[in-house]
Amino acid sequence: MKTFQPAATTSSAGPDGKAFFRTARARLAPDAFAALLASIKALNAKTRSRQQTLEDARILFGPASADLYAEFDELLSQHLS
Repeated sequence: MKTFQPAATTSSAGPDGKAFFRTARARLAPDAFAALLASIKALNAKTRSRQQTLEDARILFGPASADLYAEFDELLSQHLS
């Protein structure tokens, strides 16, 4: 089982993407992290919507990592705005 690590800190400019992915990689199982990356790749290729990607993330993070989901949502909002 992965040890708990707090989500990356958020500055006034928003969350730090590198810190987020470092934390997500540490907290998710390898296959879940790979699935997250695949979902993001599909979003970037415009084959999945933002909502579909967020739903994938919600499932992958689960209730124990709701903080990561919230940070991911904020990162997507910044990136897609």
